[in-house]
Amino acid sequence: MQGRYSVLFAVAIAIGLAIGFGSAMLGYRYGLLPLPGERPFQRMARVLKLTPAQREQVRAVMHETHGKMEAARNNFEQQRHAIFFSAYMRIRALLTPDQQAVFDARFVPPSLRAEARAQLQTSATPAPSASGAAQ
Repeated sequence: MQGRYSVLFAVAIAIGLAIGFGSAMLGYRYGLLPLPGERPFQRMARVLKLTPAQREQVRAVMHETHGKMEAARNNFEQQRHAIFFSAYMRIRALLTPDQQAVFDARFVPPSLRAEARAQLQTSATPAPSASGAAQ
């Protein structure tokens, strides 16, 4: 009985491997799967049979788009950081001094702690008064 299950298991594995290998070969043959190591631009040039002029134009568009995406990603990160920082500072303002100490230690991400401390120090430093400056 045990030998029969082993044979069935081996046959099932062989069939699975054959199906996987066959589908991969068909995928590569008919262009449904990219070739291993092939970059999107290379695949586009190969499949669309781009002329040299088209290749340069497509490459320029892709390069420009890459720059725009990088700028958008940086802008998003800056906006996200500002929103999170604002939320932490607003929550902190609602707390008692004891709660603030726990909040700072346990809930403010390490990446925001130094920035929060700096802002708290600048807002806690009193501005010189006009009467004191005149004397």
